[in-house]
Amino acid sequence: MITGVTPERVATIEKLLGPLDFRLRSAHQAYTAYLEGQRIFLYAAILYDHNSAARDLALRYGYLLPAHLQDDLLKLIFHIDVWMTLWTDLKDRTSPKTTDQFVFDNPAPFPRESIARISDYYHQLCSARTAM
Repeated sequence: MITGVTPERVATIEKLLGPLDFRLRSAHQAYTAYLEGQRIFLYAAILYDHNSAARDLALRYGYLLPAHLQDDLLKLIFHIDVWMTLWTDLKDRTSPKTTDQFVFDNPAPFPRESIARISDYYHQLCSARTAM
């Protein structure tokens, strides 16, 4: 349970976490389509857009989070940075069509546990706001 957080602070943090949560859920949907759709460029391009937007939100507003969650958010940013670099490299080398396979390995795994902690915090904030 989150205590000692003013309604103003909750509203400010929600400006990051609401859109970030939505982008990450959208990215998950795109990733699922990518895996189920023979890993084609069409779905990878959609995923790129969601990852890019999530990264931008994290960089712009990540400082609003408590320090321990900032570390978790930095893990997400690192994962996306590596992923986007590899994605761009492959796209530039292959000039894929939307139906072409588009596969590469990312040595920086998706930080599931970090995202779970951030998501839990967001849902606790939402509950705290409702209780205020």
